[in-house]
Amino acid sequence: MLSRERRAVLWCTVGLLALPVVAWAAGGGKPANKLVSVADTRYVTGLAKWTGDVYNTNLWLYGLVVVVTMVLMGLILGAAFDRLLGLLGLELGRLEHQE
Repeated sequence: MLSRERRAVLWCTVGLLALPVVAWAAGGGKPANKLVSVADTRYVTGLAKWTGDVYNTNLWLYGLVVVVTMVLMGLILGAAFDRLLGLLGLELGRLEHQE
């Protein structure tokens, strides 16, 4: 007879091995190829409205806006934390290697 712990491990293993079979069996219908993702901009204003409208109309421009925003955020945060660490006395510039 198996101990309680071994039975729990056995059932968990059987369950994990059965998950792919259940997922495969569940996908019997035709694939959905006409899905459209749209941001709801009815109740927003300002920058959120503009961003939602750009997302809804031109995904290339939206991707460009996201990339530019991320670059600017990285530059601003990097400069701010570099300044903060400098004020704390931690210099993160080039390290001198001496042998």
